[in-house]
Amino acid sequence: MIEPILVTKELVKECFPKRDNNANKGTFGHAVIIGGSAKYVGAPQFSSSASLAIISALGKAAMRVGAGTSQLCIPDTLSPYLYQSTLYSSIYSLKSEDGNIACDEAQINEIMSRATAFAIGMGMDKGDAESIVLQILENGEQNIVIDADGLASTSGIRNFKNRCILTPHAKEFSKFTNTPIETVKKYSLLLGSKYAKEKGCILLLKGTPTTVITDGENDYINNNGNVSLAKGGSGDVLSGIICGLLAWGLQPIKAAYCGAYILGRCAELNKVNEYSTLPEDIVAQIPNVLDEVLK
Repeated sequence: MIEPILVTKELVKECFPKRDNNANKGTFGHAVIIGGSAKYVGAPQFSSSASLAIISALGKAAMRVGAGTSQLCIPDTLSPYLYQSTLYSSIYSLKSEDGNIACDEAQINEIMSRATAFAIGMGMDKGDAESIVLQILENGEQNIVIDADGLASTSGIRNFKNRCILTPHAKEFSKFTNTPIETVKKYSLLLGSKYAKEKGCILLLKGTPTTVITDGENDYINNNGNVSLAKGGSGDVLSGIICGLLAWGLQPIKAAYCGAYILGRCAELNKVNEYSTLPEDIVAQIPNVLDEVLK
């Protein structure tokens, strides 16, 4: 087995071309986030880039790494609570059943007509992530980040057509592959590469201290970051970063390893102590990380 490539600042820098001064927001894509349920109100608030009191994670993270615009697609029952508090993302109300997102073909087609990348699954609980992902794979061309509740509900999809980035931590990967968690931790690169190849996906297997990124042919490891990421919402930030990178056209494997690096480096630059860090503190460091990368 070929040794995996270590993700470094220099490797990430190669993925960020100089931008044309004549560009506009449409040039850099439209990142769409589909998530939330009546059970998990917090996750979609993070994803939209604003909660009732603070600017937070996913939608803002997508724009911080270069997406031109972002949109939060949430159950219609939650929309009224977010309209006044969302600063950077537009809101699209999805049909719901019992507080969970229901896949409506016409709605998803409408969203696809504008989207250049998707992040799906954050706080979806029992929402129909599988049908949404399948519709995008069959009828669209966009790449997709799948996280959180979306991982379990889409684990039965046989072929992700090399357009999906799955972002489980070891426990999630253990659960949907029926593999003991200690085995996952010990053989994360081998198991991850095998799974990615079989499923036709890019797998970002989150770990401490090493995160594995693989498409089954090309393997990378990222080992920056620190314990301040051990907070709810850090995974949402990662999905937002990757979705934003996909939105402006970065290839999925590159978006995955760049996203892992950016998140980890944000944690290292974060000035808030490890007990008090919140997702928005990590998002706030994205410009500083990109300043380092772009030098």
